[in-house]
Amino acid sequence: MRPSTYPLRLFRSIIDTNRTSTMLMIQSTRSLYEQTRSGSVDFENKKRAQMNETQRLKETTKMMKKDLKWAWQIFKDATFNAFRADVGTVAFDDNQLIKIWDFNQRNNEKLSSYSLEFKSDKLNDMNNWLVTCDADYDVGFSKCSWTVSPSGHALFSGYLDTTVPKDGKTVRTGYAFLSSQKSRHPFNLPTDGMNIFEQFTHVILRVRGDGRMYQISFDTADVFDITWFDRYNFMMYTFGGPYWQYVKIPLSRFYFHYQGFIQDEQYQFNPNTIRSMGIMVHSPSYSGPFRLEIDYIGFVNDCQHNDLIEYEGYYHESSQLKST
Repeated sequence: MRPSTYPLRLFRSIIDTNRTSTMLMIQSTRSLYEQTRSGSVDFENKKRAQMNETQRLKETTKMMKKDLKWAWQIFKDATFNAFRADVGTVAFDDNQLIKIWDFNQRNNEKLSSYSLEFKSDKLNDMNNWLVTCDADYDVGFSKCSWTVSPSGHALFSGYLDTTVPKDGKTVRTGYAFLSSQKSRHPFNLPTDGMNIFEQFTHVILRVRGDGRMYQISFDTADVFDITWFDRYNFMMYTFGGPYWQYVKIPLSRFYFHYQGFIQDEQYQFNPNTIRSMGIMVHSPSYSGPFRLEIDYIGFVNDCQHNDLIEYEGYYHESSQLKST
């Protein structure tokens, strides 16, 4: 495990950054309790530039208190469970729907079927998701929003603009991305993933779309930078009408994706390594609005589904796995 730099980051956030002392030349993107939820340093720096030091101090203090309370609760639970013999793994019935994220506003006073411990808001799952688009990274002109629909569900909507900015770098644009909060330990310590997902075989969404194709994505990044762009994706095709639809996708159909490219060699998707989930929409050739209404996102375990990976292992000349 790489050495922790969190004390240096905290010290860096307190001192005056305008000083030129060689001891204080510490380059950091965030302090101890500031979460990089979007996964983009440039986007987070843009948000921080809009906050003054007083607002940042209040937000940091608030998050520090919350994480201290969370760490103390974890310590108490671990100490209590160490002396119990009836503590085991959470198990679910066959084809039992487990709503991990429930966006129905009528259920805000209730917990989801299974509440992830790192959720910032355990009653309203909409606060556990973040929406971004190309305009947030200064590489496009699209607009997006994450609001409540008139029927009381989550609404991911906006306008995709395929106009390429004249910066000499951007080639394609026109996308929006909706991402869940990444799994973490108190004080932003990294995790190995969400162990609860290893019991499931399918992901289920109840959505009402606009006829566009959306991309379901699972982030499996590890602490090493070479894995920060590891994704497993699959397409979701929506109806263009007023009716709700149920989308059930086997996890074995998700294909390995790295930095925008589908890899020739596919690997078995291990749900145990999931750190976050996302939904992306993009327009390859034309501009226009998009609208996706989401009721819930859940998972099921189908005992009749035994496939581990549904893609063949193709071998090519550069492959080290080529048979002799």
